[in-house]
Amino acid sequence: MIVLVSNDLMFASRVKLAAEPLGLRFRLAPGSFDPAGLPERPTLIAVDLHLAWKPIDELVRELRAVTDAKIVAYAGHVMIDALREARRAECDEVLTRGEFDRRLGELVAAAAASRTPQA
Repeated sequence: MIVLVSNDLMFASRVKLAAEPLGLRFRLAPGSFDPAGLPERPTLIAVDLHLAWKPIDELVRELRAVTDAKIVAYAGHVMIDALREARRAECDEVLTRGEFDRRLGELVAAAAASRTPQA
């Protein structure tokens, strides 16, 4: 499963289109959501840093408490402070939006390869 923490419906459709052919479920988590309430174990959680509903360090702590999924944070290249905070929060990767967009296929393929078969 790939979780996109964002409210960008256009970008969400791109992520969903990349995930589904590889057999990955997709879930859009706009605004606040409860990481413990995810219906299945995600392999990738992408966080749009444009959302300001919770500090990234707090969100990463909550996610790490319930999942070992790769956490990728992204924001526009001009959001220097937000990108810096995501690095401090120890996201697995911190990318500009353009980098995330260019690497979307690679990130989704890695998520598909890392999932464990469900019993």
